[in-house]
Amino acid sequence: MTGTPHAATARRELRRQLAAYAILLAGVAAIALLHWPGRLDEDSIANIVQLRSGFIGDHRSAVTTWLWQQADQVVGAGPGVVLLAQTAALAAGAYLVLRCVFGRIAAAALTVAILFAPPTFGMVALVGRDMWFVGPFLMSAGIAVTLARRPPRRRAVTALLLLAGFLLGALATSARQNGFTAVAAVYAALAAVGLPLLAGERRRWLAGARRWVAASVLGAAAAVVALGGTIAATAAIRSHHEYPEVYTEIWDLGYLSLKRGEQLIPSLPRDMQPTQTLAEVRDRWLPTSSLWMRWSDGLRRGPAAYDADAAAKLREAWKDAILDHPLTYLRGRLLLWKNQLGIGYTPWKTAIVRSTPNEWGYERAAFPFLSDAAADYARFWSTDHRPLPHSLVHHAWLYLLICCAGVALLLPRFPPATRICGLLAISGLTAQIGLFLLAPSVQWRYQLPTVYAALLVVCVAAALAWRAHRARRATASALPARDAPRRER
Repeated sequence: MTGTPHAATARRELRRQLAAYAILLAGVAAIALLHWPGRLDEDSIANIVQLRSGFIGDHRSAVTTWLWQQADQVVGAGPGVVLLAQTAALAAGAYLVLRCVFGRIAAAALTVAILFAPPTFGMVALVGRDMWFVGPFLMSAGIAVTLARRPPRRRAVTALLLLAGFLLGALATSARQNGFTAVAAVYAALAAVGLPLLAGERRRWLAGARRWVAASVLGAAAAVVALGGTIAATAAIRSHHEYPEVYTEIWDLGYLSLKRGEQLIPSLPRDMQPTQTLAEVRDRWLPTSSLWMRWSDGLRRGPAAYDADAAAKLREAWKDAILDHPLTYLRGRLLLWKNQLGIGYTPWKTAIVRSTPNEWGYERAAFPFLSDAAADYARFWSTDHRPLPHSLVHHAWLYLLICCAGVALLLPRFPPATRICGLLAISGLTAQIGLFLLAPSVQWRYQLPTVYAALLVVCVAAALAWRAHRARRATASALPARDAPRRER
């Protein structure tokens, strides 16, 4: 006896589920082996120094550094453990999003392909807040897709999933605060699918366009609340204030000083702010970075930390300069953003990040042969190596165009689960707001939310196009069969 048809279906579904999970685990394990114990740049090493010394600043995500500190104290979570966790979060989020149109095995296989995708492979193993943002961000979107695709029967489960989605979005915001503009669209997706489930059949929430408008307002409000919570938590956790906003302020002031022909950077102690005269601004200001205005000897000798008085003085000068010259300020921001998009500029740090030498020896690869192979693969696609003439792989404007097409294609039609991919495409666009207003330099890692959103949109759109093609073929093949009796008569 083979059992009931229902039991056979359940066994097939279990086999598919186990196969999908095995593919995901294999992809995560492959990333870990290729990069173990993770790629650690200067910021990563600074995180490790802070979590082990206990003196946590607010420059490199105090909340996530504190969480890593707790995990390190309890289970000894080194960079390798963090690498596994961030890669697993990224894989889980992408898989849940792709499940809106794909079966389990296809979604898992595409997720592994995204882990190895040329535009992102160089950053996927970077142990730092850029990947700490992307993983929870995609997991939050994946929860929204799950709620839309298979609504839980119990409201308690729905409430727990909604809470998890909002907390993951808040965790992503704590990793990179200028990413809260991207999280807003994901929060809107959670509100659009989750609140009607909580309201139940007895209470009609909102339907149609009003539902999505209300969800968008709630999502934006929730993103602002998450940002406020991040700021409050950072103030409570940090041991000292590093004033990371000064990097944005001195870039803007340097641009305004050059364009207006007057020195707008206030007089400050030289060890805090070495670039102050107009001649120094001309010598050190760059259209793609503010680091050389802050560091006195290239990047070899770090500046003294700002104190509260100096930071307040710089902030007031920055605000006054913007109010006095708003159009010039916006032109400067547009210049920086244009470089961010790769328009007239080739972004940097697109290949695998080389680990910074450190006292713990983490810069040494555990498996040198695999590490070298991964570096060669990433370098092949890198804009630094450039073996492919005029390659567009690392130019963000291409992914913005994909996100625009995704919004136009996925939002007006299709079931709610697929529409959420349209909101994910919107998040790839709204991420640019934070970069336009707050980015202090041009780096490829800032574009990861937009790139991952675009890659997922491409997969979903391709699946929908294939379904439409098969439906047209089925309809065309069925028409002669229906017309045959008429022709015989």
